[in-house]
Amino acid sequence: NLVIEVDGDFWHSNPKFYPNGPIYKSQIKNNLNDQLKHQWLIENNFKLLRFWENDINNNLPQVIEILKKELNII
Repeated sequence: NLVIEVDGDFWHSNPKFYPNGPIYKSQIKNNLNDQLKHQWLIENNFKLLRFWENDINNNLPQVIEILKKELNII
């Protein structure tokens, strides 16, 4: 019951790069889809882990630690 997603910085409007929220139609659409998906997962007892593209590319050790903790691999 664990869902892991990696969101692209542009396509999902990472707040680090888009502090005022989505700008483009594709970002707005993806943001809405993400909210609907997250709500559905909550209602169906799933846990969602989201990682930003930027974190994967620039902070991979922290991402790995979070995954290990969630998967009880530590």
